[in-house]
Amino acid sequence: GEKRALQSASVMGQLFDAEALSHLLGVEAYDCRELVEHNLIRAQDDGYLFAHALIQESVYGSLLKRERKALHKKAADWFAQTDHVLHAQHLEMAGDEQACAAYLGAAEEQARRYRYESALNLIERALQLDPRQSDRHPLTCLKAELLLAMGNTDSSMTVFWDAERHADDDLQRCDAWMGLAANMRVKTHYEDGLALLEKAEPVAAQHGLVVELSRLHHMRGNLLFSLGRADECRREHLSALAFAEQGHSPEGEARALGGLGDAEYVRGRMQTARDYYSRCVELARQQGLGQVEVAHVGQRGWTRLYTGDLQGAKSDCLTAIDLAAKVGDRRAEMNWASTTSPGPT
Repeated sequence: GEKRALQSASVMGQLFDAEALSHLLGVEAYDCRELVEHNLIRAQDDGYLFAHALIQESVYGSLLKRERKALHKKAADWFAQTDHVLHAQHLEMAGDEQACAAYLGAAEEQARRYRYESALNLIERALQLDPRQSDRHPLTCLKAELLLAMGNTDSSMTVFWDAERHADDDLQRCDAWMGLAANMRVKTHYEDGLALLEKAEPVAAQHGLVVELSRLHHMRGNLLFSLGRADECRREHLSALAFAEQGHSPEGEARALGGLGDAEYVRGRMQTARDYYSRCVELARQQGLGQVEVAHVGQRGWTRLYTGDLQGAKSDCLTAIDLAAKVGDRRAEMNWASTTSPGPT
């Protein structure tokens, strides 16, 4: 019994906890006292630690391949709800075909926490498993999105072009076109971005992808804003808001409200712009959308400046700096820091 327990513990690595071990053994509560008394493991915080790395490695190496895979699958089931990274890693060790999808989910979770490097490493690990195209495509697109979020637009565009080249159908090509359009905005290639969205819109409409249509209209509105086409910009963001509401997408709603704030800002309607930005920021805070908030709270500061609320303007700009540092948006951090710096005397 102790041998079986030790072998089961070894699949979890050097450190493990008693509840996970009990799950692998299929018992209610395994007592590790015997293993501790034989100096094979020792108590460590809330769990247990193999007394030496060589013990764990030797025990793990004694497992037959079939046994090892079965134990890793059980471990994956245990971590499915509590640790997405370990869930994916154990599925990989079990040789399970769901490992790539699990790595994608783990990377998305890390990205939501602004841990872009960690998310990128998980994507790279999944791609090394030579996934089928149905898994490879979302992995590739997320990799490109992460590179864009980290400010590496050239690499992001290369990966999106690769995703388009290897796409199986128009839906996958649509994903790539949308990602490329987002890069075009950063690169100031606005007309090229609009052309890509023209290709993507019929595909999204044909398949009834309302959330994607919200994102598409929002992106088009941003490109039109950069070109100074204010009335068209406003119409696009109104469409983005309608699609977001139809698709029950709080993130889409927040982005569209921010876009409407931009449209009114460029039209010189500062109070209306301030109100849209305030609705955007409030919704973003409710939903934990740090990237959306950092993109618009500073803009609200500008509208407060124009409407005579100097203290509110300063507060929003300082908030934008702190948020930009938190989410790793160096470009936004630099922009808002320069806004609050004292000018020449």
